[in-house]
Amino acid sequence: MTEEGPVLVVFGAAGQLGRALAEAGPPPGWRLVQFDRDGADITDRHEVERALAGMEAGVVVNAAAFTAVDRAEAEPDAAFAINRDGAGIVATVAAASGLSLIQLSTDYVFDGRKAAPYGEGDPTNPLSVYGASKLAGEDAVRAATERHLILRTAWVFSPFGSNFVRTMVHLARVARDNYGGRSATIRMTGMRHRRVAPIPLSQASIAQQ
Repeated sequence: MTEEGPVLVVFGAAGQLGRALAEAGPPPGWRLVQFDRDGADITDRHEVERALAGMEAGVVVNAAAFTAVDRAEAEPDAAFAINRDGAGIVATVAAASGLSLIQLSTDYVFDGRKAAPYGEGDPTNPLSVYGASKLAGEDAVRAATERHLILRTAWVFSPFGSNFVRTMVHLARVARDNYGGRSATIRMTGMRHRRVAPIPLSQASIAQQ
């Protein structure tokens, strides 16, 4: 542990989870250090090494990702560069620095054909470039470090930016053949509801799934 205490390092600070972590603040006695893409491009090992230089105790959260599911089909190289190669770089540098890693992943690593909730041990079978790139990122993390936790999320929503809930409010409907467990950044970070403005739902009618 450093004299300043352990550090919580977040890559992908401009995203929903990164912004929620900033709002929640670090645990008592910890420091929070965040990087958006301009601050540290995870596909550039030298930038990641610079970002983690001097940090000897703590946890890295890799929330940086190529998340445009449809666009990934047309830009597979970009999706794999960030979701696979970038994740592997972060894991490798974190391991070399003695830092643990939390890697954000997705339910898109599954094919969605199971008629029940998925578990961690269920077989993966991604049907999209996005899902395949995120699964490859999981494999890269496992190969790089034992000190990791992979968190698979679905339909992430928060008070920040574009997300599933805001889209459904805008459309005022949900496809009846889609089922999933929504991932609230408030729950993932421990952020208190009273600290952020709620997403307005009063003017919307959302159909039941």
